[in-house]
Amino acid sequence: MQRKWGSCSRRGHITLNTALCWLPPRLAEYVVVHELAHLRVFNHSKDFKAVLAQHLPDWEARAGELRAYRL
Repeated sequence: MQRKWGSCSRRGHITLNTALCWLPPRLAEYVVVHELAHLRVFNHSKDFKAVLAQHLPDWEARAGELRAYRL
């Protein structure tokens, strides 16, 4: 993976970028939880965001922090 931190296919296959190892653990955790949330809701709708918030109440802050990192 050269452009994404992670992805989830429609078949439920999750792929994670090895560069996650170099991120602060809280941001790597956000990426993993984000992809796992796609197993429940496959889009970025309100339902998806609710799943994220259930598991990572500060997911929006983490997503903002992650934007400062480039692949």
